[in-house]
Amino acid sequence: MAPDMTASSLTADTVVRRSQDAIEAEVGGLTVMLDLEAGSYFGLNEVGTHLWARLAEPRSVRDLAADLPQHFEVEADEAERATVAFLDDLLARGLATRVGG
Repeated sequence: MAPDMTASSLTADTVVRRSQDAIEAEVGGLTVMLDLEAGSYFGLNEVGTHLWARLAEPRSVRDLAADLPQHFEVEADEAERATVAFLDDLLARGLATRVGG
């Protein structure tokens, strides 16, 4: 896997997990997240909810992206781009953390 990481510091081998401080709730099968620091909330679509659930345990970018085409109608390259964008957003909001480096 070789996602376009030019705008991201993530690599395929970067391991990420959700933050222990993240506040979330399931609403109608989707996840709603609360960003306490910013005082805002936002919802995750079906793909985001799937990725969020997998982040309960540390996962590599490669592992997360490779899993998406097995569950959703998405090509591997788009799964990679979407995974990186999603993780970058979570990391920026403090809702996920890098593991081991």
